[in-house]
Amino acid sequence: MPSALGSAAAGWIAIALVAAAALLAVILRRLRHTPPLIQRMRPHYILGYAALVVALLHVYFAMGSMRGEDANGLWAATAALFALGVQTFVGASLQDPGGYRRVLRAWHLGILATLVVLIVWHVTANAALFR
Repeated sequence: MPSALGSAAAGWIAIALVAAAALLAVILRRLRHTPPLIQRMRPHYILGYAALVVALLHVYFAMGSMRGEDANGLWAATAALFALGVQTFVGASLQDPGGYRRVLRAWHLGILATLVVLIVWHVTANAALFR
């Protein structure tokens, strides 16, 4: 049976994975004289996919204990999960070569900024730590 403790742990791990993936992307993009960008960014891709999987686990664990939670925070969480899915799709699209990569990268960064706002909103509204 899913537990509230498992939900909280999965949520915080998902947040850590999003932050680690973002930080790692900045570091890996700046490395020079290393393998091509696509190969260098593999750890970033892995962390991004892992963040989506762990976020889905957080949703699964949280489903039974949402009664009494702040509805606006839950809507923010829903939007954040959707944004994380879109972020994963856009990030996967960035792995292909093409002239559209600059636009996709701008979208990728914009979605990340939106995701951060939604995560902070959800955590401040619904995390037991802030109640």
